[in-house]
Amino acid sequence: MKKLLVALLLVLISFGGFSKHKSHKRHYKKHSITRVHKKKKHKKRKRKVRRAIKRNCGNFEIANKVNEAILKYSFEYDVPAEIVYAVAYYETGYKGPDHKGYNHKRVSRCGAVGPMQIMPRGVSHIVGYKVTRGSLLNNPDVNIKVGVKMLALHYKRYKSWAKALGAYNTGRPRANKYAYKVLNKSKTIDVSC
Repeated sequence: MKKLLVALLLVLISFGGFSKHKSHKRHYKKHSITRVHKKKKHKKRKRKVRRAIKRNCGNFEIANKVNEAILKYSFEYDVPAEIVYAVAYYETGYKGPDHKGYNHKRVSRCGAVGPMQIMPRGVSHIVGYKVTRGSLLNNPDVNIKVGVKMLALHYKRYKSWAKALGAYNTGRPRANKYAYKVLNKSKTIDVSC
């Protein structure tokens, strides 16, 4: 009977049933992992804050360029400036000439670039000269010119802003959710010169 109890105790100890020392080690490891994890989270948070400060400490030069291009090309191609502002807002978050730290070099997952999120392939025939991906990305003037010209061509063809915006977004002339969001946003924008 004693041999059976001793064997049972040995089995329990080997599986960690009675050893305080092993459970203490497990507890310590758990805490050290959470401490390391918290330090990593804190470093990530610091990096995010530094990036946000860098982004928002910029001047308004790019936002003003985008604003001037929108006004210029919306007048030139007879597209309401409110619609162009709303498209730029939904595509890249552009909030007007007072948008501090606006990033005009955004690239979507599918490869659309710039303030109006233009897909670089197939754009040259719309503008009439060769347009590279780099010029669409780095030059907001070219990007907005192409975007507004595309909107004007779609409107001329489909005779409806909802269909034109749907075609701008998906390539098909259907009034989709995006088109209605842009139209509703354009009603709230006041462009008074």
